[in-house]
Amino acid sequence: MEYLTSSHRAQWVLSAAALAERRLRCLDEARETALEALQIERRLQAEAGKRAGEALPEILSGEEEATLVRQFQVRLREMAEKMGLPRQVVMVALLFFKRFYVLHSTLDHQPGYIVAACLMSAIKSEECTMFQGSKTPFSVSRFLDSINGPPAPGHQPQRKRLISADELVRQEAVLMDGLGFTLMAYTPLHALEGALRHCKHALRLTEVQLRAVRDNATACCQAAMLTDAPLLLHVGELALLSVKRALGAADLVHRVPQYLAEVAMQASEAQRARREDLDRMWATSGPFVTSRAPAGSAGGVREESCDVHNHVFGVADGVAGEGEDLEGRLDFGEAVLEEGMNALERDKAINMRALIDKLNSCRNPGTNPASLLFKQRRQQEKDEKSLVKRKKRKAGADAGLGDDE
Repeated sequence: MEYLTSSHRAQWVLSAAALAERRLRCLDEARETALEALQIERRLQAEAGKRAGEALPEILSGEEEATLVRQFQVRLREMAEKMGLPRQVVMVALLFFKRFYVLHSTLDHQPGYIVAACLMSAIKSEECTMFQGSKTPFSVSRFLDSINGPPAPGHQPQRKRLISADELVRQEAVLMDGLGFTLMAYTPLHALEGALRHCKHALRLTEVQLRAVRDNATACCQAAMLTDAPLLLHVGELALLSVKRALGAADLVHRVPQYLAEVAMQASEAQRARREDLDRMWATSGPFVTSRAPAGSAGGVREESCDVHNHVFGVADGVAGEGEDLEGRLDFGEAVLEEGMNALERDKAINMRALIDKLNSCRNPGTNPASLLFKQRRQQEKDEKSLVKRKKRKAGADAGLGDDE
């Protein structure tokens, strides 16, 4: 599947208003559910003689939730770099994490567990068979050791494990269900390569200049993955934005207008060629036309040559994607990136330990295995299953008795 027809483009490139509305609705619902569950938990604790008369904790605000999500993204990237995972895997894991917390809240799902689930799912989806710089094949035990730390040698006390193998499997299921199994995730890395090749030829860059632009653009892409940019921009737009900023950092800012003009012209030609290929394919294949021309055909050659452009420009019928011009979309991306980087800078002054403690005090007891409410509900589920089994056995015994008669 290519980007133009993917679930990534259809479902996970949002407008700023749609993204804010989804997050607000998600947090409002989570806060209401958590407050109701906390009231039940306090009643159960009072009945058990624990924490009687204690006031309900203050629920997380929207800004506190956003801070937690941002900082756990930073932790995810740090853990992935410590493991030596490829950039592509790290970016896919970050996309999974971002998507999950657009639809769900930290009040319901502990972000530390979701980080581990996102990393494991990204490793699977990108078929990462071994860590970088290691000849030892990847394994779940090595993954868990990377998160929890290796077991203590000899008879030394074992350190507390952050996540067990069983919990990892359970959290992966939570992640898959939370994402609705929309796992197609495109990172800007492939589009960036296309944009850099185009940039080199369009601006006749030297190897030294190209190396500087590549390094800066890659760093920009990696920084952008910690902001809302991947949820608001097409992968091609994010790649172009990174190249634009990299040209400025390499003292080539005066070449940016020329480069963007070349991009707009090439995008128009690529899109026209793509439509001609699809028209030709329709004429020969009728309703059985696919999104990609058959390998070896004239259409296939043209489609392959346009593939970089499709990734770079992100949409089939215009580089802007929202009815805006290219420069307007890139200016919007600049604003998103700056806002995200400023938020990450502000987070450095926040006491994260205190914020995590607040989350632990007000998280939904219904999803916390240590709470009385969670244990009560699990016991009720076990009792209901046992009752169903007893009824089935009784029905079977009665049926057997009837046959004997």
